[in-house]
Amino acid sequence: MSGSIAPWVLVAVLPVTFFAFNNLLAVTWPDRKADAEVGKNTLATRLKPGTLKTLHGSCIRARVATMKGGWRRFLKGLPIESKFIHRNEYKRIYGDDTPLPTTFIEEDGELTLIISSSEYNELTTLKGLETLLKTRFREQVII
Repeated sequence: MSGSIAPWVLVAVLPVTFFAFNNLLAVTWPDRKADAEVGKNTLATRLKPGTLKTLHGSCIRARVATMKGGWRRFLKGLPIESKFIHRNEYKRIYGDDTPLPTTFIEEDGELTLIISSSEYNELTTLKGLETLLKTRFREQVII
């Protein structure tokens, strides 16, 4: 069919689209004031901070809502609650510059590193991440 896009294609690209747009919002946020001063016309300079934060949060929720079913089931099946936080939240809460992404277990306010940023960079599949998480949880006697 010429001039149209199959619905399955749209569904397949939605998670990546939300992720990419969310990343765009996140990387333009720190430079918004300097960009405005030099006349750049970006979403970060055009929209109010509250609107950008709402858009950013909505994008995260949309990304999670369109997440692969297998990954969603994996997360729900974990023996502990999972929480995803962004770099700025992490720094505000924990006050350090640990390279991200990382996975920690938090117990009584103390963080234990489970998967480092360099280990994440070596992963090539979602199955590999699931296997690594299960292994680390076993090592920590969580499962």
